[in-house]
Amino acid sequence: MQLSKREKRLITVLVSFIGILAVYFLIVAPLIKFKSGMDANKQSSMYSLQKLDNIYNEYRQVKAQKDHYDRLLKNNKGVSSLIEENAQKAGILQNKTSNRDSQANIQNKYKRISSRVKFEGVNIKSAFKFIYLMENSDKLIKVSSLRIKQAIKEKSNYDVDIKFDSYKLSE
Repeated sequence: MQLSKREKRLITVLVSFIGILAVYFLIVAPLIKFKSGMDANKQSSMYSLQKLDNIYNEYRQVKAQKDHYDRLLKNNKGVSSLIEENAQKAGILQNKTSNRDSQANIQNKYKRISSRVKFEGVNIKSAFKFIYLMENSDKLIKVSSLRIKQAIKEKSNYDVDIKFDSYKLSE
């Protein structure tokens, strides 16, 4: 059987079309699918890497805070002497009327020392300076109770009752 020129061209076009489809479905489509899978994998890896970086930053912050608290816990300076020193710096030592300490053990590892100090007739600015100096000293200490009343003698001064809780490692 003889094929005409036109039929030969149609067969050539058909074979070319089938070849192009075969190349597309056997080579190009899998490459596109592989590349999109790699992009998705890259995005997932970048997200995981970012998450890991965030966790590491949080770890560094927590470790720095733990080291800071450990250093504060090791400070064995007495709370009473710290109260005296900071009251002198704030200019209210002469207004101190009482200072009382009590201790308690926490889980046999730490000691909590509660110190209650009372001042009469102090300027509010000096009282807050004293509190600031106490909380920013080199000892783990926080105000757990604060009572401020207007002084009876002078209306511009106040009576201040402060309870500090400090912590240290048990010996």
